[in-house]
Amino acid sequence: MAEIRHPDYKSLFARKKTKRKEADSEQKRVEASRDREEARQDRAEASRERAEASRERAAASQERAEAIQKQRDEERQDWEHTRLTNFGDFLRHCHTYPPDR
Repeated sequence: MAEIRHPDYKSLFARKKTKRKEADSEQKRVEASRDREEARQDRAEASRERAEASRERAAASQERAEAIQKQRDEERQDWEHTRLTNFGDFLRHCHTYPPDR
């Protein structure tokens, strides 16, 4: 028994195959586009995270610098006070040195 086929069977099959290939390539193109967009968003998020970390490090560095400066100012003031106090004691000693005069 002979198979009954559409007279244009091969061209119908070829068109279905072509449409399937086109649909597959369109699907791949859409997926590739989606993947590129996700990668772009991931890079943007990573960039934002690096910027935030950089700002945090800069703020911490600024705080450390201010603390160091404050400590140096306090040390300088203490040194100046001690120096002036010692000099004042020296002057009082010299002024009252010969007690029998």
